[in-house]
Amino acid sequence: MMARPAPKPLTSSAFRDDEKVFSYGGYQLLDDILVPRFGEPHRWPADCLGRPASRKPGEWRFVFPLEDPLINLQLREYCFALLNPSHPVLRKFLIFLPAVPPSVATIRPSMLEIRKVMDWGREQGLPTDLGLWDPEDWHAEITHKASQVDGVKTVAFHVTAIRRLRQLAPVLTGISAFDDPWGGEPASKVAAKAYDEEVPSRDTLATPAIPPETWWPLLRGAWTYIHAFASDIFRWREHFAKQREAPVGQPRSTKARPVDPRETDVLLEKWLTTPGNAVPVHEVDFLTTKAGTPMWTALSKMITEGRTMNVFADNQSERPRKRRATVLAAVSEGRVETVTASVGRGKGTTAPRYVAPGTSTGVTQEQLDDDVRQWLANPDTLVPVYATDEQGKTGEPIWAMAARTIWGPTPPGVNRHRNTRRFDPRNRSGAARARLVMQAVADGRGIPVESDLWGGWRAYPLQCPDAAHIQRADGTTAPWRTQISDVELAFELHMLRSHLIWATRYSVSHGGDR
Repeated sequence: MMARPAPKPLTSSAFRDDEKVFSYGGYQLLDDILVPRFGEPHRWPADCLGRPASRKPGEWRFVFPLEDPLINLQLREYCFALLNPSHPVLRKFLIFLPAVPPSVATIRPSMLEIRKVMDWGREQGLPTDLGLWDPEDWHAEITHKASQVDGVKTVAFHVTAIRRLRQLAPVLTGISAFDDPWGGEPASKVAAKAYDEEVPSRDTLATPAIPPETWWPLLRGAWTYIHAFASDIFRWREHFAKQREAPVGQPRSTKARPVDPRETDVLLEKWLTTPGNAVPVHEVDFLTTKAGTPMWTALSKMITEGRTMNVFADNQSERPRKRRATVLAAVSEGRVETVTASVGRGKGTTAPRYVAPGTSTGVTQEQLDDDVRQWLANPDTLVPVYATDEQGKTGEPIWAMAARTIWGPTPPGVNRHRNTRRFDPRNRSGAARARLVMQAVADGRGIPVESDLWGGWRAYPLQCPDAAHIQRADGTTAPWRTQISDVELAFELHMLRSHLIWATRYSVSHGGDR
């Protein structure tokens, strides 16, 4: 089944599509790492800033929804303005932000709060132009937010995000200027009122003391959780960790990693001076690329032994421009080898082989057929199907998820859709495999999966027939979980750690008497 095409993104009247996302904030950018552009509608990785060890990869990038082009554009404009506080357009509209921009780790959750505001407004039938909302609408939105979370600080952060939105309204497409719905009242006070509470003073404990008759059962419950469920949780963690591993013999990642610019220049010089090395160039014209043009991505991987494909990226920077000039000088001397689009190495060269995206791995159609049959032969196998019509048709197989379950992660350097295309109904072999899977679904072996952009394949559940048994209220016993996904496991690991810290702390402080 072919994926639905995303709506065409809208163009901003304030910012150009070719503007770099990190430009007007005094950023120290890492060399050899591509800087995302404003016009990229779906994902802005912040790897060019260097990701702190304390931040997960998902926390160091901006991901925008594609289903609504207006929300997509407004969120991009919101983030871009905060990331570039000295941008000329902001000055033009008399928007003066602190010279030092907030961190990615602050702007990203702020953007997510704004998206929640927009989604709530559409559910309530309010105008898509947030500037047309009445103060009562904003008060209702904050009350709704307070009903969904437990904490004044969380709601206060939500209020702060809305006030940032109000400040940036002049450069946000489709959002009119509007007054502060709370008249400049401190965000903490607005949040406290949403809970119908008084703002706590600095001398007041935020958390009241828990009486012993309450926390002793909690402590016993925490230790029971640890003793009963920890072994299951760790076993499942090992299972999902293996699923994430790259195929044997393949590098673990092809994502661009920071490489010292001086080291890269030395590697380039060494590669060009090595006898037998020749610059791979395109054999024929391809789209806007003329025959004889160096294959920059392939050459980048050859020089760095696969560490990065961006040695020659970003023609606007001085260092990549000099590297390209060095390579073109070698080309003018005749040190070239024409190659096809599938292989970035000509005959006789000593450079590492580069397999371009989409290159076949040599697996036969019969082997692929056997893989599908063996997967379905397992009686515990359930085919992931769409739970709703949001990403696909309800009840139809999620082909990408099934492909990853059968063949594992797509090898580095290979088109990420390769495995999914093994179910392509437009060719005989793919159609036959697809029929096998759909027959299994028709036989009742499908399992609905909420396949959103955040979860992806990690939402596919693992069946847990060997999970620990617990006693139920009626006296019978049953497994504490019958299935679990990688997404759900992350929450269980978090809960296990929290229980362990809490139980250990209170056991020690109260003499261990349980």
